[in-house]
Amino acid sequence: MNAIETALCAVIQRHQVGPAVLPEHRLREDVGLDSLDLGEMVLLIEDEFGVRLEADQVKGCQTVRDLAEVIQTGRQLQEKTEITEKARTASSSVNSVSSCSKS
Repeated sequence: MNAIETALCAVIQRHQVGPAVLPEHRLREDVGLDSLDLGEMVLLIEDEFGVRLEADQVKGCQTVRDLAEVIQTGRQLQEKTEITEKARTASSSVNSVSSCSKS
């Protein structure tokens, strides 16, 4: 079990009554999440993990592990976006300094 799976199981467990939640558990059958519960869980997960989840990604998740993979993918995408934005900002700053030097 990786760190995201462990944290996700803990988040689900805090908000669900029942036995321990494991990555291989099915969201509907084993954990007992219906579509409304899953929507609420997505909001909790977004707050907990600081990542934005798309409804179509979550809809395809069958197990807790599937949901953990969506979170991991979301985090990686978010990190790449932040790195790109930082690079763009740095490049813009260098260009501004460069154009000031030429004046």
